[in-house]
Amino acid sequence: MGGSKKADWDVGLAVDAIKLAPKLDTVILATGDGDFVPLVEYLRTNQGCQVEVISFGKSTSSMLREATDDFIDMCDNPRKYLLGNPKQAGGAKGGDKNEKPQNHQKPEGNEKEVE
Repeated sequence: MGGSKKADWDVGLAVDAIKLAPKLDTVILATGDGDFVPLVEYLRTNQGCQVEVISFGKSTSSMLREATDDFIDMCDNPRKYLLGNPKQAGGAKGGDKNEKPQNHQKPEGNEKEVE
């Protein structure tokens, strides 16, 4: 995604958070981008919101982590947060992508067992 598109999303998220803040107790941001530090500070100081961030700690701005009320590091339990191949989600044992799924239904009558 180009920088312009990303900036559009960032601005949109910030505007939405500021608009909704008077009605919210807690704002949860799913980002590690340090560009959101001013937003976090504004929400906490001017709107009285608790601000939490959830992202992968390895790629999260340290300033953002420090600015929030709570930080959830998805690296602590990647299998809880990632979809897809378990090997990519923390090295758990997983099957080969090209492996055919096993169908362990018992054959009925003249049907053959499918493998």
